[in-house]
Amino acid sequence: MMFLGILICIILAGFFAGMETGLLAANQVKIYSKKAKGKFYAKTADFLLHRPERLLATTLIGTNLVIVAGTVMLLMVLREAGIPSWAEWMGVFGLTLVFLVFSEIIPKSFLRNHADTITLKLSPLLYVMYWVLLPISLVLNMVILVLLLPFKRQEQMRKLPASREDLRQLVKLRSREIRLPIQDQRLIDDLFEFPNTKAREVMIPFPKMPVCDAKASVTDVIRISKETGARFVSVSTRRTDNIVGYIDMEDFLSSRSTDIATMIHDAVFYPETKRIPNLLLEMNQKRQDVVFLCDEYGIISGVITPAQIVADIVGHIPGENTTVEDDIRVVSRDRYVIEGTTSLKDLANRTGIQLERGTYDTIAGYLCEKLGEIPAQSMVYTVPGAVFKVLERDKRHIRRIEVVKTDK
Repeated sequence: MMFLGILICIILAGFFAGMETGLLAANQVKIYSKKAKGKFYAKTADFLLHRPERLLATTLIGTNLVIVAGTVMLLMVLREAGIPSWAEWMGVFGLTLVFLVFSEIIPKSFLRNHADTITLKLSPLLYVMYWVLLPISLVLNMVILVLLLPFKRQEQMRKLPASREDLRQLVKLRSREIRLPIQDQRLIDDLFEFPNTKAREVMIPFPKMPVCDAKASVTDVIRISKETGARFVSVSTRRTDNIVGYIDMEDFLSSRSTDIATMIHDAVFYPETKRIPNLLLEMNQKRQDVVFLCDEYGIISGVITPAQIVADIVGHIPGENTTVEDDIRVVSRDRYVIEGTTSLKDLANRTGIQLERGTYDTIAGYLCEKLGEIPAQSMVYTVPGAVFKVLERDKRHIRRIEVVKTDK
């Protein structure tokens, strides 16, 4: 019976020592996430980690109690067997080695390697032991608080999120807790995505760019601007895609010239894969209002302005025409008609439909990639959460699509 008691003490000592190391090594963002989902074991783990002295007091008291209890039981067994005193010391030494290997090294290594799985699942047991040992731990907690008071600030700094993704997850969870409006949550999410956003994800695609010929009249330029609502009109020579510059409609307010050649600003070109933060910084430093984007073959793919970049993050800016037209039209609660050139990001922000990213940026590119062809008119493609139907197409691309949200 005594040997069974000693075995239980070894197991309990391993539990206390391993849980201390495991919980301290656990990812607190994952704990917070699972706690938000109502997981009881995550709530108990958070309770113990929220005040580290609770965890330390419980594990230290528990470990010392079971080690002392195990040692006392071993000595009682040895004395009842009439073993000499030197043998008792050898027995205690042997038990110490057993505790060291099976109650310290092995459980600490194991639970540390499984800190976010097994350790969290075992935290309710440690939570129960916390309340059992509370009378003793209250006294010990006071001692710990006094001793750790000078290091409180360093401990708070350690708890800060270790990465951008951890911080993003914490902000997202907190936004849901306080029931922040969906639009505001998307704005915060866009801010985190901003450093990795590429110019082609924000640009006005070339087919939607207002373009006039270099030999056009002032009347023609004004007409194009009125029809599209654009402040900047691109200028081309010989071919539409041979862009040589652009015209700022505000120049007409300070100029009486009837020759648009005097109003053309030189075109500046950047690769469409350039990251938005770097592009915006260069545009501000060089005072560039408009830049044109090219693909890897040097073909114009779109145009971008600082206002377009800001609008991609915060939405429409009053007084700024950041888009040529609305690509997404709401038909009913879960039904939309969208342009084929609608970006997957805009689709997600406006409808909540998340599609996997690939070499494509638009919904038309997504459907062509998945179907392996330009789908025929009225063709239907279903994904979890949505049904897409091609409403209009031509020989080269999809023009318009109907989207219906469904239950996943």
